[in-house]
Amino acid sequence: MCRHPQLEQTRSELAIPIVAGEKLFGVLDVLSNQETPLGNDELNALLVLVNQIGTAIDNKRLLDSASRHLEELIALHAIAAAGTEAESEDEFLRRATQVVGKSLFPTNFGVLLLDEKQAVLTHHASYTESKSKISPPIPLGEGITGIVALTGEPMRVADVSVERKYI
Repeated sequence: MCRHPQLEQTRSELAIPIVAGEKLFGVLDVLSNQETPLGNDELNALLVLVNQIGTAIDNKRLLDSASRHLEELIALHAIAAAGTEAESEDEFLRRATQVVGKSLFPTNFGVLLLDEKQAVLTHHASYTESKSKISPPIPLGEGITGIVALTGEPMRVADVSVERKYI
């Protein structure tokens, strides 16, 4: 039997899954060093508690998701308004980048425009990346952005530190 050295006094344990619907969120673990083992009374009380915890976690996640969707709808509305109000493509891109960057992607967001003559993507002036760090134009077919521009297909990279195509 493998025992945890800091829990040598433990005599009984109740472990109860924290679920809401079919979704497992975790486990409530209760350890006791009392001579009387944890029994059905404790189990029943903890089952009620665990149901409440599971429901609260599920409700919080649903609320967070709904809040995110609301932020996205507000951003889409602001972009639509900018599209009808802007007097130029440049002004529209500036306003759209500002809205999306501020509400959804504050650290690094922007639009790169195709320069067909040079076959490169250049950062629009509204790009939110630090102005001192803006990368040079990206050749079509190079890096993730250049590949996306060349193929016309979206690409999702979960960890750019291990992605060879990332430049």
